[in-house]
Parts: sequence; C-alpha cells; structure tokens
Amino acid sequence: MNFSHDSGDFIAGKEAKPLPPAKLFALFEPSITKYSIQYANGEDGKSRRFDFDKTFSHENLVIYYDKFQKVAEDIVKKLEQAGPDDHLPLGQYMFLFAVKAALVGLLGDSFHDDVEALAFKDSYDIAWEEMNRRLVDPYLPSDEDARSKSFLKVLTWTVYFLAANKHFQELLYQELVSVLGLDGDVSHHNISNLKYLRQILDEGLRCGVVAPWAARFEDVDRTLGGYFIPKGTPVIHALGVVLTDEKIWPEPHNPYGFAGKRICPGYRFAYVEATIMLATIIRNFEVTLVPGQTVLPKHGLVTHPKEEIWINVMKRK
Repeated sequence: MNFSHDSGDFIAGKEAKPLPPAKLFALFEPSITKYSIQYANGEDGKSRRFDFDKTFSHENLVIYYDKFQKVAEDIVKKLEQAGPDDHLPLGQYMFLFAVKAALVGLLGDSFHDDVEALAFKDSYDIAWEEMNRRLVDPYLPSDEDARSKSFLKVLTWTVYFLAANKHFQELLYQELVSVLGLDGDVSHHNISNLKYLRQILDEGLRCGVVAPWAARFEDVDRTLGGYFIPKGTPVIHALGVVLTDEKIWPEPHNPYGFAGKRICPGYRFAYVEATIMLATIIRNFEVTLVPGQTVLPKHGLVTHPKEEIWINVMKRK
C-alpha cells in the first residue's frame, strides 16, 4: 500500500524508506505504551476486548447523548451566523465538534470552551502527524522542522459526500424528520431506527478510506496466497486496497451498498458521536460544496483531504 506524503520525503540527503512491518507497531508505543490492547494478541487480546466491549455497551453510552447533543447545537449556532454565500471550512468545524465531544464526554465540561478545545487540537495535530510521518521517515525531526497539518476524520468525508450528492442528503433529511420529528433529539431509544444515517456513515468510512490499513500479529502458522506465514509474524492488512476495489464496490458512493464492518473497542462511542452531529447538521441545513474545488485524499495512519473542503450552508425552512 502506498502512503503518500507531500514535500519532505528526503531527510539529510537520503531518501526516506518505509518502515518494515515490525517497526510500524513501534509507532504508537510513546503514546499508548506496549501494554495497550493494540499490542494484545491471542487469549489476552480476546479477554481484554471482551472487557472493553462491556465498557462501551449501549447501556453505558446513554450518559453521553446529552453531552454530544449540546456540543452539536453549539456548532449549529456558529453555522447559523453564516450567510448562504459564506465559504465555511468543513474540516475545521467537524474537527472542532469531534474533539470537543470527546473531551467533554471523557474529561469534563471545561472543554466546551473553544479556546481550550482548539489548544488541545494543536497539540494533537503535532503528535499525530509525527507518528504519521514516521511511516516513511524514521528520523527524529530537527527543532526547525514543522510537521503539523490538520487531521480530518469520518464526519468531514461524510458531509463532503452528502454535499456533493443532494439526492442522498435529501433522503437522509426525510429519515431524520420521520424518526426524530422537526425538533427531537437522537437518543438511545431511537438511534437504531436511523438506518439510512448508519449506512451513510459506513459508506463515508469506506469511500473516504478513513482507516487505510490495520495490523496484527499472526496467532498461528498459516498459508496465505501460497506464502507460509509463521506464528508471531506482524501482518499489515491493506484495507484501503479492498475498500476501493471496483470489482467489489462498482458504485463510487452508494449508501445502500456498504456491507462491511469497521470494528474497534470504542466503535459504539464513535457512532453515537457521529450520528448526533450528522443528524443535527442535516436537519438544520442544506449543505453544498463551494464550486471549483478539487478534493484529493492524503493517505497515512488516517486518510484526510489534502486541502480544506469549503462548503455553503442554508438554513432549512
């Protein structure tokens, strides 16, 4: 799989070499330590995953709905101040929601303050981009080397795809009105009824190739494609290759076509967060793209647009 980077692929006169599979696992040790579930395999990994699944059960996530809704409504109030011709930075708004929702949910109400949330985002960007950079460059940066750019996730891609396709956006709006009414909120009682919204999020994950690769150690000896892979070998799963294979996915973006899963221990938390934000935006606004943009992906640990995506919003009547 090709992890593309912009300028800076040559350090100290040497071409940067991609890290071998075993070294890729070491990228995360400074931030999550080798004791994280990311490094757990076999029965230990299964046992810990079972415990995490209980922590992120539907019942335990109930306490977060109101917190996420409040953050989403704060974003809507900011968008309402914009005129229909104003160019709005989609990635910046979606990242502001994502980081505020996570911080408010996990660390407390002080992060409702935009200044605090954006200060955290600046530090987060630097740390994430440093890990991202080391996919192709194992050297530590000098003090003068700037390695920070915005990291945009699934909500950015999903809103972008909806802004580019008014038909799907209108179908989602109709589902929201049908399930929530004009002023009801997403709750643990009705979230499972938002089936089309869930399909749209899944398709956004696929088309945006948000997670382009995964990696695990083999627990047993096995043969794959004629190659013998001994137990303990680190294996990289090229998710981005499979998720963009036109033989499997003949339509470029079709919310009815997704049949896969993206499962991590906190996936329910992420889906609740994304569902509330997407429902709140689409029920309040019609979203369109500013004309003349060429949106290209930049692949790494997570795929994000190379440049900011600009949108217009119009308040629904």
